[in-house]
Amino acid sequence: MNRKNDEMKYSGEEKKGVPHGHGRAIYNDGSVYEGGWKDGKKEGYGVLITKEGTRYMGQFSNDDFNGYGTLFPPDEMISRSSVISGQWKDGKAHGLIVINNLDGMDFAGAISGSKTIGIGCMFRDGAVSAGECMPKAGVAHFIDFLEDGTKKFVRKENGMLSGEQSVIYPDGTRQIANCVNGKPEGLAISSAPDGTVTSGMADSNGMLQGPVTTIYPDGRQIVRNFVNNKPV
Repeated sequence: MNRKNDEMKYSGEEKKGVPHGHGRAIYNDGSVYEGGWKDGKKEGYGVLITKEGTRYMGQFSNDDFNGYGTLFPPDEMISRSSVISGQWKDGKAHGLIVINNLDGMDFAGAISGSKTIGIGCMFRDGAVSAGECMPKAGVAHFIDFLEDGTKKFVRKENGMLSGEQSVIYPDGTRQIANCVNGKPEGLAISSAPDGTVTSGMADSNGMLQGPVTTIYPDGRQIVRNFVNNKPV
């Protein structure tokens, strides 16, 4: 049956005068939906193409994205936007999601709205970041596996490095530093593969300042004064 109201032109199955079953609607703003309906609302599997060209293919409930589905950006934005596949709730990504960013960075994990929750992994150019996010506290713990073999164990608060950060380089060198507002600040310790340990204090720019102690494997200790990361 074909029907037209103030909001859309509908063609398809009906029940008691409203869309029910399978049907197609062309909205006044140019959006198009084809799929399942129940009591006048989108329900079940369907495809929605917005007036901007964004396309959602997946499950609907109560007239909105609910369940599993995939959201595609408009064709003209495909080179700089992302494809989102996974669970949706009331029109927003919620639950297990895979995000394929067309700029080369991908994400797999759990999100709620625009925030990562629980365990997630990011992939880009051979590098992998895996960790756990607690958005209510604004805190995230990550392990970054870089392409050259470097491993970083980091803590972020509101998107910035905060607290202790540990780095293991491919040659076995280990570094531990305290971070404040995204930069190393405070005690910094470095351990070389031969057992040499260096410790000192870093300023807000991450540079060693003041006395720096180096302890060698044979027990020798040398204390030198550093200015802007260099001994003087």
